[in-house]
Amino acid sequence: MKTIENPDLNTLTFASDGTLSSLGEETEYYRSSKYYKVDSVRFVGQRVGFIAGNTYPAFYQGLTLKADSLTLSPCPDHVCDLVFIKGR
Repeated sequence: MKTIENPDLNTLTFASDGTLSSLGEETEYYRSSKYYKVDSVRFVGQRVGFIAGNTYPAFYQGLTLKADSLTLSPCPDHVCDLVFIKGR
């Protein structure tokens, strides 16, 4: 597991209007996505779809919310999960 030393510089912002923004080297993968949507899938749980634009389909990742933390699971075997702490 890799710990990111300065979490303030690695931020994903999910706005209530469905827009998404990212900041920091560790969130570079999400920069092409401008929008997101959350879906519940039977037997799988919640997942978040990242949307780059009108011409590309959303790419989905597992999503877990627990207290003030958000875990994104881009890999099925959870070896590359990303954990974000809610900023106040």
